[in-house]
Amino acid sequence: MKWKGVKKLKRSHSIIQVENVFGKKLPPEYKTLILICNNGYPEPNLLNLQDKKGKVFGELLNFNLDEKGNILEHYSWMKDKLPLNVFPITITPGGDYLCYNYQENSASPTIVYWDHEQNSDIINDERIISENQKYNLDFVANTIVELLSQLNENDTDEIDTGDVVTLWEDFLNEEELKKLSDKDLEEVNYRRARQGWAPIEK
Repeated sequence: MKWKGVKKLKRSHSIIQVENVFGKKLPPEYKTLILICNNGYPEPNLLNLQDKKGKVFGELLNFNLDEKGNILEHYSWMKDKLPLNVFPITITPGGDYLCYNYQENSASPTIVYWDHEQNSDIINDERIISENQKYNLDFVANTIVELLSQLNENDTDEIDTGDVVTLWEDFLNEEELKKLSDKDLEEVNYRRARQGWAPIEK
């Protein structure tokens, strides 16, 4: 997997600032991903939900809090459209979001898909989304690592010399690495071989 459009994280303390606003600790593997791939998007970049195929992962929201369109700005724009304890982490080209859902487990959130095209009413020239529509979230994955390992190939062969390769071994143990796709595990084992380490086998 490669990452494009990455913006260097200016201050790692920004992650703590976001956690303070959310009132929740972000998962460590997600924080590691932000440190390496802030505001980037992966290739492949497509995901399948239970009843929706070919949805887009989109791009990680930006943790450079001095820039327009950062993660806290996105949260301020949409928090009244989300249930409590649900926080955006990516945005798709179509304006949908992947979010962390802390509703069932405040220490280990799942990832859900929030579709902006929800039923709503216009009251006094204002678009109002009903409470039950706020909770229309589709389960995607238990962790960001699980989600990234499930992304599908897209139909482009574009090559970008500015790609960032995901170093899975930086934030996964050996048992977790065994669950990667064959292609990703092959890349991990290639790097391990260059360091004189034994390959990981499923």
